[in-house]
Amino acid sequence: MKFEFDKVFCQMMEKCQLDTVILLGHINPDGDASGSVMGTAHYIHAVYPQYQVYPYLEDTLDKGPKKMVTKDLLFDPFMLPTEERYAVIVCDTAILKRLAGREIYENAEASIVIDHHASNEGYGDVNYTRVSEACAENVYEILNWNSWKNAVNEERQLHPNAADYVYMGILHDTGSLPELGKLPSRRQRSCLNLVWIITMSCRQCTMIRCMICRNVDIFSRKYRELWITSLLL
Repeated sequence: MKFEFDKVFCQMMEKCQLDTVILLGHINPDGDASGSVMGTAHYIHAVYPQYQVYPYLEDTLDKGPKKMVTKDLLFDPFMLPTEERYAVIVCDTAILKRLAGREIYENAEASIVIDHHASNEGYGDVNYTRVSEACAENVYEILNWNSWKNAVNEERQLHPNAADYVYMGILHDTGSLPELGKLPSRRQRSCLNLVWIITMSCRQCTMIRCMICRNVDIFSRKYRELWITSLLL
């Protein structure tokens, strides 16, 4: 059964009478953690403008993803939030001792955890952990992208946006787009998710350069091959 993020998120905010949500990831964040945190933050900002959204990432973010995050036009995630009443969404963090901003988590009124590690401790009021190639893949699958596209006709032109970040997160943990037929089914799923994200206004070549991909042309060719394959599925 698909995890109904929008339903769970709205119920949490309404039940606790909150108007603020803070998003957290793990210490020394990588592309997957930052992509999951920032992608979800941009999604909530667009689809639920009635809520204040504050993503937080440690400044030790990997060099490649940091190139994109520093260009963000909506959020400055390197500033520690100081809100008094809020909910928390934790991404890509299996155990509490690796959570950046743990005090923020512990003082939250309610929490949702989204993760992809088999070693997840099961913490949080709602814990959605599905073992996959990347946490951002789980984020991609639980968000309502039709709602996002309808809400951001103008904001979609801003980059980075939610699609950019989720793409970056999946790309970071999967590494590339190899030949689809040679992959196990779980990797095939990840790669096809990448293809569909690209169709949602993600700037593919910009993301690849941020991740310091060795060859943009090769990656673009692999994308075209996957796109043709996806149409046949």
